[in-house]
Amino acid sequence: MDNHQATFNILGRPIVGLNLMGNATYVYSKSTSETYLSKSKAQNYGAGYSYTLPFKNLIFNTNYRFDYGLIDVEPGDDGFNTNHTAGAGFAYNLNVVLITTDYQFLSRRESRATVEDRDEHRYRLGLASYYIRGLAVIANFEYDNLWQRTGDEPWVKNELIIIDAKLDYNIWRGLFLSGGYSLYDYSNPASNDTETIFAEARIIFFPIRNMFATAKIRQEWARYSLAPHKKDTSTAEVRVDYRIRKLLLSGEYSYSLETQDPMETTKNMIFFKVTRAF
Repeated sequence: MDNHQATFNILGRPIVGLNLMGNATYVYSKSTSETYLSKSKAQNYGAGYSYTLPFKNLIFNTNYRFDYGLIDVEPGDDGFNTNHTAGAGFAYNLNVVLITTDYQFLSRRESRATVEDRDEHRYRLGLASYYIRGLAVIANFEYDNLWQRTGDEPWVKNELIIIDAKLDYNIWRGLFLSGGYSLYDYSNPASNDTETIFAEARIIFFPIRNMFATAKIRQEWARYSLAPHKKDTSTAEVRVDYRIRKLLLSGEYSYSLETQDPMETTKNMIFFKVTRAF
């Protein structure tokens, strides 16, 4: 598999609390085997805003985003899609606990006959976060009242419960050990429930001035309610960031091995990024 991606992002903050954003992305992908060749080119253009208004311990937020995409598939049908997402919500900070509630709406329209239109309403209630000096314990509980439909089909209710816990411990200077557990439990039996456990070690260091590097190893075990029922992933990653005034140069290499019976997949990724702050 060969994959190339170029992204341009622009961010603006005309007033306090208001963020304007726009982006353009181009992706080229080629997948080959002994009997099959597939190529695709995709362009995506998006724009939107987010607004946050704090009032003592209460924070109000709202957001909207529009995306327009073009895709050229070989072999396959070409076309375009439009995507609208909007939402609003509140967060209440009780020192060590953050209570959140929000509403999100998504509407996606496809011109390609092989891909269905999709709509989604989501009402969400969550509890998050706890911190002890030197030891970050992040626990999340979330209930989603999710309604979904594809094409002209009727709306289908699909409640979702998310339980997520992560432990992050700073052993010595830039050395961290992490572990975590997550559960995604849907009420619709056609949805794929997921249970994941991970362990991670990472070190952050500064070899020279204005440069910092991160090395990380991670092991993840995932179990699913639908076949295939399990996937184990081992990942090693090295990343270097170097700042030259307002320019940030980033480079990353990662290697991963996915085991999902009866297949094993090896992935090597090299990633470069240049970020310019105006």
